Formats: sequence, C-alpha cells, structure tokens
Amino acid sequence: MIYIVTAFLTSLVVTLLVVRYSHLHAQFTADSDLTGVQKFHTRPVPRVGGVALLVALLVIWGLLWFTEREQFKEFGLLIVASLLAFAGGLAEDLTKKVRASVRLVLAMLAGGVGFYLLDGAITRIDIIGLDWLLQFGAFSLIFTMFAVGGAANAVNIIDGYNGLAAFVSATIFAGFAYVSFYLGDRLLLVSSVAMLGAIGGFFVWNYPKGLIFLGDGGAYLIGFMIGEISVLMLARHPIVSAWFPLLICVYPVFETLFSIYRKRLLRGGSPGMPDGVHLHMLVYRRLVRWAVGSRDEKRQVQRNAMTSPYLWLLSSLAVIPAVLFWQQQTVLMIFVFLFAVTYVSLYRAVVRFETPRWLVLTKRALGPLALGRGDASFPGAAVEVDQIAHQRVAILMGCYNGQTYLREQLDSIEAQTHRNWVLWVSDDGSTDDTAKILDEYRSRWGEDKLRVVDGPHQGFARNFLSLVARPEIEADFFAYCDQDDVWVASKLARALDVLERVREGDQPQLYCSRTLLVDAKSQPLGFSPLFDRKPGFKNALVQNIGGGNTMIFDAAARKIIADAGWDLDVVAHDWWTYIAISAAGGHTIYDPKPALRYRQHGSNLIGSNVGMGARFGRVFKLFQGQWHRWNDANAVGLRRIDHALTGSAKRTFTEFEAARLGSSLFGRYAAMKRAGVYRQTTLGNLGLIVAVLFKKM
Repeated sequence: MIYIVTAFLTSLVVTLLVVRYSHLHAQFTADSDLTGVQKFHTRPVPRVGGVALLVALLVIWGLLWFTEREQFKEFGLLIVASLLAFAGGLAEDLTKKVRASVRLVLAMLAGGVGFYLLDGAITRIDIIGLDWLLQFGAFSLIFTMFAVGGAANAVNIIDGYNGLAAFVSATIFAGFAYVSFYLGDRLLLVSSVAMLGAIGGFFVWNYPKGLIFLGDGGAYLIGFMIGEISVLMLARHPIVSAWFPLLICVYPVFETLFSIYRKRLLRGGSPGMPDGVHLHMLVYRRLVRWAVGSRDEKRQVQRNAMTSPYLWLLSSLAVIPAVLFWQQQTVLMIFVFLFAVTYVSLYRAVVRFETPRWLVLTKRALGPLALGRGDASFPGAAVEVDQIAHQRVAILMGCYNGQTYLREQLDSIEAQTHRNWVLWVSDDGSTDDTAKILDEYRSRWGEDKLRVVDGPHQGFARNFLSLVARPEIEADFFAYCDQDDVWVASKLARALDVLERVREGDQPQLYCSRTLLVDAKSQPLGFSPLFDRKPGFKNALVQNIGGGNTMIFDAAARKIIADAGWDLDVVAHDWWTYIAISAAGGHTIYDPKPALRYRQHGSNLIGSNVGMGARFGRVFKLFQGQWHRWNDANAVGLRRIDHALTGSAKRTFTEFEAARLGSSLFGRYAAMKRAGVYRQTTLGNLGLIVAVLFKKM
C-alpha cells in the first residue's frame, strides 16, 4: 500500500508543478500543434507527463532502500533499462524532431538492456516451433527486443485522447499486480503498483480537462514497463501462460498490428506515417458527436474526454478475462480471438456508418442522413453554424449561352444559408446575354463575390476542369455549379455539415447527392436514381453516381484533380472527379436527400440519364465503342496522377485495364472479377459482363 500511495502522491505533486509553472517551460515542453492529423486539443498543453512518472519511480526506488533492500538493485536496473525508451520519447517531446523509427529503435534497445541486466528473455510463447527457436540466445534476444519495443510503440499509438492511454495502462498494471501478488514476486508487484500509482497521480490532471499530456516520453516509459514486466513474468514463472500478457495488452497491441495492416497492405504506405483513422479517432469523430463543431474550448475538451470511456470498455473486455484465466492457455487464446473479432467488427461498423445508435452520443439531431456507405445511415449530428461558417467555398460555374435560366440559378446561390462563398464563372464564349447578366449581378454583389473569366472554348468538361486548375482560386471547399439549376438554400450548409462530421485527417473528401428532376418551368418530374451500394474506386471506374451539379470537394481533393491537368479528354468532369478522388483513397459521401432542382430541357448537354430511353442509349453507345473511348481517356488521367493512387487502387486499375484490353475472352473476364468493379444495379453489372465479352469496356 505504501508504494502505490507514495507513487501516486509524488506523481500528483510533480505533475501539478509542471502544469502550474508551464509558462516557464512552454517554449520547450508545450504541444502547440493544434492542426495535425492526430491532434485533438484546443490550446498548447505541456506534453512531459512522463517526467512525473519517472520521478515517482525514482522515489519508490529510494524507498526500497529502507523497506525492501533486496529489491533495491533489480528495481534500479529496471529503471536503468527504461531510460533509453524514455529518453527517445522525451527528446521528441522537447524538440519535435525525433523520427518515430528512431524512438522505436531506442525502445527496442531498452528491451535489449533488460535482456542482459535482468535476464528478461522471452524463451517461450506457447507456440510449437517458435518455442524451439526461442531456445537460441540470438533469436530470443531479437524477439525480446521487438516485443518490448512493440509494446512501447503500441502505448504511444493509443495515446490520443485525455485519459485513454493512462487508464488502459493502469488497468494493465493492476492486472499485473494481481497476478504478481498471487505468484509472490515482490519485484513485479512493486513495479506494477508503482506504475499504477504514478499513472494515477498523472491521471488526476490529465482527465478530463487535459491539463497535461503523457507525451512520447511518458507513453514509451509506460509501454516499456508493460513490455518488460510481461517478459519478466514469463521468464520467472513457467506457470503463467504466454497468452496472459498478450490478452491483457491486446488492445494497444492489436491497434498497432491493425494499423500496420491498414497502412502497408491496404494503402501501400509507410506504417510509421500518422493518419486519422485509428479506432479511437473514429470513435471521436463518429460516435462522440456531442458538441461536434463547437469552437468553444470547454465543449471541445468535454468531447475529447467522452471518447476515452468507449476504449476503456473495449480494453476491459480483454483485461478482465486475462486476470481471471491467467493460467488457462486455451481460454486465453479464445478471448484473444474474440477480441480481434470484436475490434474488427466495431471498426468496420464505424467506418461503414453502421454503428448501433445506442452507441452514438449526440447533443441534438438534425435528421437522418444516408452517406452512401452501403445502405447505412448516418444519424444527424450537431455541427453548429460557427463551425462551418468560416469555411470558404469557391463555387465553380461553367457558362455557355445560359441567359434563359441563369438568373434563377444566381438567385438561388445568393439565397444560400452558408454565406462564405465566392462564385467563379468561366464563360466559354457565350453569344447571348449571359455576360450582361453576370455583369449585373457582379455590380450588385461586388467583385469579392463574383468573378468572371474566359473559358478554354474546348467543351464543358475542360471548362469546369480549367476552373479547378486555376491557382488564383483559393478556398477550403469547391462546388461545381451548372448555369440552369436551382439550388436548395441549405445546399452548401448541408454538404459542409456532412463533410465536417466525417472528416478523417487529411483524407480527400467528395460530397454528392441525389437531385429533384424538374422540367423547363421548374415543375417536378421525379428524382434521380437512388444508389445504395458503397461508393469507391471500384464503382467509379465504371459508373458515376454523383452529378457534377451536386458535387462539393475539399482542397486536398482539388489538388488531385488539378494535378491531372485541365486538358484531359474525359467525357465529363464529374465522372473524372469521382474517379480521381476515390483512386487517391478519398472519402466519397452520397447523400440521398436532394440538394437542388435539376432542370431538364432541350439544351441540356447531359441530362438526367434516367429511364428506358437512357438505358437503350447506353447500350447503343457501348456497342459503338464510346464507353471504351471514355475509359481510355480516364486511364490517361489516372496515369497522370499515379503518384497519388493508393496501392489498392493501382492493383484494381491494373486488373481493370487487363479486363478491357486483354486478348483472351476468359482472361478479360477473370481480370474483371479480380478488379472487383461494379455498378449500382444488377442490370448494370450484367452490362459490364457484356462489355467485357465483346471487348467494349
């Protein structure tokens, strides 16, 4: 009891001093990055909580000289071994310049130091074959270093929200303390309760208000201690199943392994590259919607704190059975498997917007919103006006002889509830009164709201793409706009609301929606098709689900489109936009709620593409070879942005090209199946097969 209380009070006081006098050291210790992909705080915060943990351990070490001198030496050696891991993390906290790979190597070396100083060697993991290899000293050393370094890195990965890593780690040390007490191992018991007390003292100031962060030093110190105690427990006590430390630590460990799988295998990127789609980040964005969007610091901190309990509960699903069944290997293995299934199922549900509503915390609802992730729905969240009001939208309108309906469209833009917009019009050589109407509205609105430029005179697709590529157009979001539609007043506000709620770091975003079809006199005719299959690159290659007049995309997506150039020979700017953004791993949201009145009239360049006539037209174009030529043009564009394509998209595109161009009928069909491309309807997918058979794709 004396150790946990002493560690708690020491950490409590040291952390308080760090917080109280933060103004004296903030230039070195404060985390001032408020915009990074893994940053969720609202003001600079000291990130050296690990110092308090280390001081608490040193105090316990000194106390052992008077209480249990026989443990003094080994406990001191344990602290010495931890210093490399702690130093690497602390150096990053102070300089912000230490690469993740360097910190990982230092943590692994710390495991090596423990191997020699404490005989902390992994010689069994209760897996046939590997246990034999672990009898060789060199293999055991390497495996131990990887295990300890991996544990340290795993804790650092989950250290994203107030109280998350601290509470999860505290429960792990509590489990270690329970088993160590049963085993009668004083070193492991003292080490566990010392860490438990030290984390508790830090936790008081970290949760819920986030007055101080663990920092990399604290996370790596905790992770090292978890890894080293796990190793020592297995090395010193053969009756402990090797699956016990794995299960009790499975949440941070599985988070790390799953992240490597996502980044390396699915995206073809570096596992060390930070991203915004760890499970705890998705919980923050998609489950904890209380106070979403508020700029008020207090409410943002509350939302941050409300994220952690979800993961505390998830972690407890492993910690509790691990402590109960620490000797029963088969039971432990079953629970490891069950945790993996639970984690993946939860992750999949959150990503696909299929989370049960009882798991979602909302402040108030704005109504249901389907987001084109299968048939999932995204219950409305409270993204408030002050969150999206500062977002600047560049409306990109392509014009050509649009005098008949232009005024009505301009009036609907002026009526938008989101006021922070500027309209850029590219006039592609109009010979009617289009220019006169634009001058009239520019005089009324001012130059800061309406800018007119000359188009390239090379068709509507290049006209729109030329606007996207203009470097002088700067905004947070970009919205295509036809000259003859009528926008719903909330069109921009709703789209920005959705995009803000589902944002995932710097992932490109594209919003599109269903439309209300109207005739030349704006009388309703019906709705555009309702799509319910998941948007994505495999769909985009063979079908466009979003009309350009509904599309809104962010600056990251704009860069991808601009990189491809405006001079592409694509059939339509909107289809190409869907292809390019999804190929780069972008997030496409399909909103089934109509956002505009899509006017159907004799001068439409494309039209609604609805009905039997449109279906027969597509079949006719298929056999004429038009679809093949369109895909050729899209392929040229994809090669231009090859650097931005994800690994998965590259593989899909390669198989798609083989399906289109292969000489063997069966080879083309097999390539199509490997590519996994699909349209939104059964009839459309039958058309794909026909196109492949006749080499018309």
